[in-house]
Amino acid sequence: MLPNPSLPRPDLSLDTPREAAYGVVAAWMNGNSALKNAPFLKPEHFSNAFDEAAWEVILQLEQKNIVGEHVLLRQGMETQRIFWSAEVSPGKYLREALEYTERADGYTMHEYARLIYDRWRRRQMEQEAALLKAHAYNPNFRLPPDPALVAGTRGSTPVPLGDILKAEYPAARGPVP
Repeated sequence: MLPNPSLPRPDLSLDTPREAAYGVVAAWMNGNSALKNAPFLKPEHFSNAFDEAAWEVILQLEQKNIVGEHVLLRQGMETQRIFWSAEVSPGKYLREALEYTERADGYTMHEYARLIYDRWRRRQMEQEAALLKAHAYNPNFRLPPDPALVAGTRGSTPVPLGDILKAEYPAARGPVP
């Protein structure tokens, strides 16, 4: 359950929720250390390129022991190529992050970071599942040995489906009953 019931329910997609991305950025701007509260969170865990670029700048500033410096964060974000477009300016992005956190409280930086990281892990699982599905429909893909089949047969190895489909069978001899 969300801490504030007046907020909309989070979406069920695997993208990084806007409130979580804004939450970690605003928490950093309010003086919370990213390396202390979310050491596991990396820029690639965000599904949005703007959030990824902002977090990358935050981690660079943290390496210099700088926490909560709005001006340095904005200047660092201005050097990121993604913010060169007219779509979103660093100033607008940071204002939206701060405005969001003024409306919604209750989650810590660590909780927001865990949500972002968990969504990233689920996106990874989805990509792996898509790859497995593609292999399932590819008759030339060699399946790994099945321990149950190998143990039940006297050391024979499984035959790939592609080999079975390409096999030639002898013609039938005699009348078929």
